[in-house]
Amino acid sequence: MAMSSSVQIRHAVSIAGKVTDVLKAPDKRGRPIAGAELELLDGPEEFQTTVKIRNSDPLWQQRKERLNHTVSRADGLFYFLDLPPGGPYRIQVTVPHLFTRYGDRQGHGGIDVLPAPQSPAGRVEVSWVDIALVSTGVSGRVITALNGAPVARATVRIQDAETKTGPYGTFSIDGLIGPRDKPRFETPKAVLSVKADNVEKHIEIDLKVGEIVKVGDIEV
Repeated sequence: MAMSSSVQIRHAVSIAGKVTDVLKAPDKRGRPIAGAELELLDGPEEFQTTVKIRNSDPLWQQRKERLNHTVSRADGLFYFLDLPPGGPYRIQVTVPHLFTRYGDRQGHGGIDVLPAPQSPAGRVEVSWVDIALVSTGVSGRVITALNGAPVARATVRIQDAETKTGPYGTFSIDGLIGPRDKPRFETPKAVLSVKADNVEKHIEIDLKVGEIVKVGDIEV
C-alpha cells in the first residue's frame, strides 16, 4: 500500500503594520481602519519581474491577498508574505469601501526587506510600518455675535453627522464624504448647520478629501 506524504509549506511575513486614522480627539486617536487596500508599487527587480508575470493571469489579479496586494483586518493590521529581499518597497493605501471618507496615501516608501534566515529555526526580521490616514472632516469654533464669547453645547450638523461644541466652543466632525475628483453630475456643497439659543446658521463648506477643513469662528 502506497504511503501518502504531506508537504509543509512555510510562509514568512516580510512587511507588517497597522492602518489607523490621525484624528486629534483623544478618544479617537489611532482608531484602526479595517478593509483598507494596500498595494506595493515598487520593489527590487525580482519583485517587479514576479508581479509582471503574475499579472498576466486575470484570476491572480482578482485575489485580495497576493504578493503585491493585501487588506487590513478588523484591528487595522496587515501583512505581506514572502517578499523578495531588498528594496525599497513603496506602499499605496486606499479605502474604497468608505468612498471619499479618507484620502489615499501614496508613496509611503523606503521599506527594505531583509533576507530570510538560512536555518528554519532562525528569527525572521519583519519590517513594521505604521500608516495613518486623515479623515474627511470639518472643525471650527462657535462664538456669540455680541461679544465673541465661546458658545458651549451648540449643536453642529453636517451630512449625517452631529456633535456638540465643547466648553470653549470648539467642534470637530470627521468621517464625512468628500467630493469626487470627476463626478458625473455636479453635486451641491456640504451645508454646516449651527444652532444655539434658538439661533440657527447655515454655512456652505468646500470639503476636501482626506483633510479636516478649518472654518474658523462661526458667529451665532
